[in-house]
Amino acid sequence: MKNYTDEIEKLVTSAENYSKTYIKLFTYTTAYKSANIFSSLSVRFVLAIILIFFFFFLNIGIALFLGEYLDKFYYGFFIIAGFYIIIALIFLIFQNTLIKTPVCNFIIRATLNNDSDETK
Repeated sequence: MKNYTDEIEKLVTSAENYSKTYIKLFTYTTAYKSANIFSSLSVRFVLAIILIFFFFFLNIGIALFLGEYLDKFYYGFFIIAGFYIIIALIFLIFQNTLIKTPVCNFIIRATLNNDSDETK
């Protein structure tokens, strides 16, 4: 009968090397996907800040225009404020379908997608 200790030792060494390589691969993949998600979110955050400033000044202009048209400047601001409270109520009512679900789907898609274009 052959001595199988050398074969078993090689098998254990191979399994150990495989598990170490798998753990490294998992760590690198997780780090890559996390960095990809956070970088995508940071780009969207910067764009959101720029758009907020744009809409802020646009709304001031519209409010002043409406106020001048209605002969009282504060009427224009009241109209714009009323518009935004309606928008806020719509977002409050449909928060899951308009905000929560798309954000969750983006994160899940970016985490589970193996393509190089993960954030599309």
